[in-house]
Amino acid sequence: MGDFLNRCQFKFDAVNSYILLFVAVLALFASGCATRSGISKTEALIANATRDESRGTMALNSRILAMANSDSLSGDYRLGTGDLLEISVFDIAELSKIKARVGAEGLMTLPLAGTVAAGGKTAMELEAIVKAALGSRYIRDPQVSVFVLEHHSHRISVLGAVKKPGVFEVSGPRSVVDMLAMAEGLTEQSDQIVYLIRKVVKSSAAPGPLGSQPQTASDGKSAQEAVLEINLEEMLVDGKDELNAPLQSGDVVHVPKAGSYFVGGSVQKPGSYVLKGRDVTVDQAIIEAGGVTKVADFESVKIFREIKGQQKQIIEVSLNEIEQGQKGPLVMKNDVILVNSNGFKSAWFGFLEFIRFGVGASL
Repeated sequence: MGDFLNRCQFKFDAVNSYILLFVAVLALFASGCATRSGISKTEALIANATRDESRGTMALNSRILAMANSDSLSGDYRLGTGDLLEISVFDIAELSKIKARVGAEGLMTLPLAGTVAAGGKTAMELEAIVKAALGSRYIRDPQVSVFVLEHHSHRISVLGAVKKPGVFEVSGPRSVVDMLAMAEGLTEQSDQIVYLIRKVVKSSAAPGPLGSQPQTASDGKSAQEAVLEINLEEMLVDGKDELNAPLQSGDVVHVPKAGSYFVGGSVQKPGSYVLKGRDVTVDQAIIEAGGVTKVADFESVKIFREIKGQQKQIIEVSLNEIEQGQKGPLVMKNDVILVNSNGFKSAWFGFLEFIRFGVGASL
């Protein structure tokens, strides 16, 4: 009888071991399938990501170097202090090849025309001014030409997130792109918005358009700074050449650092990430954080955004909808992105770990 019971117990233990082994294999298989779901979701997000690498910092720097020192702005050069000009009136020898230098206040004195304001004018604009001064009193319909013999050095500052910030002594016409190239391009932390800062007369109602005539405070009026916003992507990628403003002595080009955002929750590499001066959608931000984990809830991604003067805004996002082609919302400076975990997945993976641990211990 004892031998019979021992044989039965042995068979029971063997069957139990086979059952536990089967459950372990099933658990490992299920675990692998569930893990694969997290990987598949990350792969799907990568496949649907719309990041345009032509708008990255490296690509923008390449475009800056390609566009720098272009002659396209030479006709829009604004005269400044110290520039040497040659002014001629057609068919009048006494008024031909007159050399004159622009004074400290942007003024210059010419025969018959008297004192004229040359600072901030283009050569063509100065021709019209001299023509009007001579034609009003002395010469009928004079034909005036202005030629720039020497471009005096101008001091232009490039500050912020560039590789070589500083104050540059330049001669000749310079544009925003030229100065960014002289500063050796953008850093990885640069924003896509740069600012052109220029002093204008305080009495001006509003700053003029990019490249407009500079204002001086020589008349006793106090000066103030006008700030003009330039979108680098629109200028360099979209081809809006009008944003590549001609610069004047004393201008400041400021490139601020881009903001950062935080990704947390069920992602592989939670942490803070820099926007790097480009548009980033929420799915791209999650990819930057290594993608989702196996317990991520694809329907429960939240963006917490601080609205100035208001309460915190919460934006809900579905990764499944993004996988199907819907564009994810853009991430903004200081956003917090939280990928929630799925309760069922968490419980299931906890159960699988328990089974694997129990089977391993019994075997």
